[in-house]
Amino acid sequence: MPVVKKINTGSFLLGIWEIAESLDTLVNAIAFYLYPSEKEYLRSISSEKRKKQWLATRLLLKHLLGSYSLIFYDKYGRPYLENKSISISHSGSYVALMIANKRCAIDIEKISSRVEKLKTKFLSASEQNFCIDDKICTLLWSLKETAYKYYGRKGLSFVKNIGIKKLDDNSAELVIKNRNLLLSLQISITFFNGYVLTYCSQ
Repeated sequence: MPVVKKINTGSFLLGIWEIAESLDTLVNAIAFYLYPSEKEYLRSISSEKRKKQWLATRLLLKHLLGSYSLIFYDKYGRPYLENKSISISHSGSYVALMIANKRCAIDIEKISSRVEKLKTKFLSASEQNFCIDDKICTLLWSLKETAYKYYGRKGLSFVKNIGIKKLDDNSAELVIKNRNLLLSLQISITFFNGYVLTYCSQ
């Protein structure tokens, strides 16, 4: 199985799948388990890369759970399972998936120079001082993306509503402030193969 990382803490499952298979291989591996609505949606995806990501996500889900489960989406587009929380992310040739008893969020990003050019779009003036290289800039983007996914609704400004309070080698503390909400998030950090993975469940 092309799962490059798996974490099972008892309260959450996390897996990363490297997409090295052909489209036909992925289809043949999961087609038997797909629901009619999923097969119809798969046919509507025009991009081969997007199809591979979608299929690899379902294969990774089956691998982590030991059985297949339908992924639902709420009115904000947030995925969930029938009796568990789930979060999905993909970047480049990797798909990341997190399943938890509590609300969870995950993000995977390929380290890239393009993020530095966009730093004013997602970092406050003081936070931009931390953006010293491509690796850290990509990390900061991923942390805020994970916080945004955890919040799970629209209308949150990366600059105004999501702040980076503390940053260490393996974790970070972010704060979400929005109207009457004040939420502190502890987010884990992992670097591997030119990518950064950030995730939380609480």
